[in-house]
Amino acid sequence: MPRGLTMLGCLLLASGWLGLAGLPMAGAVAEDLPAAGSSPSPQALIQSAHLKSQTAGETRDFAEIVYLLDRALSSDSLLPSHQQYAQRLKGWAHNRLGERLVKGGRDAAALGQFELAVKLNPDHWKARHNRGVSYAIAGQHKQALADFKAVIRIRPTFANGWFNRAEVYRELGNLQGAITDYSEAIRLAPSDAAFYHARATVLSQTGKIKEAAKDLDRALRINPRFVEAFVDRGDVRVQLGRYQEAVDDYRAALHGDPRYGPAYRSLAWLMATCPVERFRDTQRGVAAARKALALLGQNDHSSLEVLAAAQANAGDYQEAVANQTRALIVIREQASAGQLELAEERLGRYQEGVPYRQELVAARPDHSPRQ
Repeated sequence: MPRGLTMLGCLLLASGWLGLAGLPMAGAVAEDLPAAGSSPSPQALIQSAHLKSQTAGETRDFAEIVYLLDRALSSDSLLPSHQQYAQRLKGWAHNRLGERLVKGGRDAAALGQFELAVKLNPDHWKARHNRGVSYAIAGQHKQALADFKAVIRIRPTFANGWFNRAEVYRELGNLQGAITDYSEAIRLAPSDAAFYHARATVLSQTGKIKEAAKDLDRALRINPRFVEAFVDRGDVRVQLGRYQEAVDDYRAALHGDPRYGPAYRSLAWLMATCPVERFRDTQRGVAAARKALALLGQNDHSSLEVLAAAQANAGDYQEAVANQTRALIVIREQASAGQLELAEERLGRYQEGVPYRQELVAARPDHSPRQ
């Protein structure tokens, strides 16, 4: 998912200082402006905003800059060069104000600030990028895609622009487009473990399991504490029939974060459904599934399905049917038709007193329950 999101993986805002040298004509215009005095002339207001921007860091600082520049821009006596500079500085302030609002969890208000920033300066790539992130958070994927395309056009060396466009492509179902953009992000920033992890996720979705495993290996070499990557590599290794290595990955994830629910969920699924008997464990499988459900929430349909599979593996078909039925209620509201079909198939097995088993070595993507 684009960085900064939970829904879309992890979109990143393009934050950081864009000093006045980053504004067109900033140096020349700033020199032309008179020193701020007692008279609140438009030029003096711009100069005050200019000086304030040198040390601004808090929300109120950026809001004050916007206020000063609004007053200046309301004048009809500004020189065209001063007016253009004031508009661009105001756009910069709106962008920084939006970043502060994001940090405070006020995403909707931040989007309004980014929109103002782009309106004032359409070529301000950081503002466009941040607006794209906000659009993605709001589920406005087409608008987000347009902004990320503009960012790539203006700043083609900005790796996060490619990464975040890939995240949106993935949400829209353009998996090949996502892989292409992840690959460009990796070329630009080959030491970012998250880029390899994201590409691995889509490679796995397209059935390129071995390629996904290689990307996850790279991600973990870069960041040996990448808990999510350990779990995903474990899931990939299950698909490759490398069950012991999968168990090792799940345990490594739990060593890194003992409260990481997806690790318990994947470990429980393997203990309940592995085609190799020595990796199945009735008691530990049920315990791990209950732990996943406790950590991820009682309405997490994936954890409910895993618990049902573990209970069926333990021979408790009454509870397995009850929990699989609970899962189906949630799946009908939230998940895809394909997930619903698989869940109904598993319910039928439990009603007949038959546990679910994975294929010995899956030649197709794994059908374990996923969020």
